Amino acid sequence: MSALAGLLGDHTVQTVALGAAILGVTSGVLGSFAPPAGSRRLP
Repeated sequence: MSALAGLLGDHTVQTVALGAAILGVTSGVLGSFAPPAGSRRLP
């Protein structure tokens, strides 16, 4: 378990996890405002 604890303590892993969380929340918020794919108007 010490290897897992060391991995979780790594700043690189924390940064990647934080970035992934931010991207996930952002895409979820933007996706909630987007219209359904079938309702897009084509030019």
